[in-house]
Formats: sequence, C-alpha cells, structure tokens
Amino acid sequence: MLVQCNCFVDDFKDAVAPGPYLFEDYKCRNCKRIPAEHNQRPTLPAMERIEAEVGALRAELENFRAHSFIAQDERLYFFSKAMPRSIGSKTYSIVSRTIQKDYHGRCLFCGEEMNVTKAHIVAGNNKVDYSPFSTPTYRDDLDVNSPRNFLPLCGNDGMDGTCHNEFDKFLMTLLYNPFEKVFKVYCLRKSFHKYNQCHLRVVNVSPTYPPYCRLLAWR
Repeated sequence: MLVQCNCFVDDFKDAVAPGPYLFEDYKCRNCKRIPAEHNQRPTLPAMERIEAEVGALRAELENFRAHSFIAQDERLYFFSKAMPRSIGSKTYSIVSRTIQKDYHGRCLFCGEEMNVTKAHIVAGNNKVDYSPFSTPTYRDDLDVNSPRNFLPLCGNDGMDGTCHNEFDKFLMTLLYNPFEKVFKVYCLRKSFHKYNQCHLRVVNVSPTYPPYCRLLAWR
C-alpha cells in the first residue's frame, strides 16, 4: 500500500548509475518512488484508518467534557456569573493599594507594569458554599471578599496573551511550596509567549494579604 510522501515533487535523483535515463526513471529521495507514483493519494484503507482515529479523538474529548468537574463548579470565577464589581468598593480599594504598595504595580506572574488588573482566585459569589475551605479544616475562615482572594495580573479575562486570561482559563497557576517556603508560578501551555519568562518563577507575595494557599491548591 502506497503512502503519500510529504517531500517536494522536484526532489528526485537517479536511482542507479548516471546514464541516459528518462525523467520517469528517477526516484524520490525520501520514499524511493518514481514521479508517477509520488503524488498518489492514500488508498481507501488508509483514509478509513485516519477517519477512525479522528472519531476516537472526538469521542475522548466529549467524554472529558461530560465528566469534567470544573465545568459545573460555580466556585470558580471562570464558570460563575458573578462579575468583579459584585465585590464591595472597600475591598477593591484595599486591593488597589496592596498592588501599588506590595507589588509595585506589577503583574505577579510576569512583572509587567501595563494594564495590571485584579484577578479572582475563586468566584466572589456569596450564594456558594465555601465552608470546606474554612474551620475546622483550616485555621481560619475563608472570606471571598478578602484581598487574599485576588492576584494582580496583567490584562483581563478574554484578552489573549495576558497572564490574567491564562489564569482564568486554568493555563497558569500559583502554588505554595511548603518545603522551600516559596510561591512558584506554573505555566501549563508551552506555546504561551511568556512561558520561558514565567514558568517555575519564584515570586514574592504581599506580606499583609498573602493569597489563600488552600484556594490556589484546590484550583
């Protein structure tokens, strides 16, 4: 069964010793076929195999979507209808001062100074039960309106190429390493243009309002 070759049509050479051979006597350097066979399409069995593989991938994707827990968890901001302004203006004022004082107006992940915004760790939705993240499991109660539920990140949700958008899409995260006692940034998409700049980067968080480690680990 012939397999389609991806090399250039003009990429041929003489199959044997030099001589008065016709063009049809030359063979492809990669697949060793003559020009008449070079552009032949895959046979029907090959096409059926490809279609079967594509169908299997589609079925696997649908199965993942059907069983993904994050798709229905309203505690995550990305799937919540709660908008940022649902949080009180007092909290936003504190977060704004914290960004300027403790983070020097920079993105926590990449260090950019332009268009730094307040990113939710979890949704600021008071109708959702957050008791699993409070006492007695943890040493204090969780307050979704606290400045600890925010991170200063560049860009906005839906703005491609920004840390805020990558964080909301669960393609970037921040985790605390209890052994090294440091916060590290993790970038899950290598095609992200800031991957080399951000991945495994150790960052300094606000000493006054450190982000909730329990929420970052749960996300």
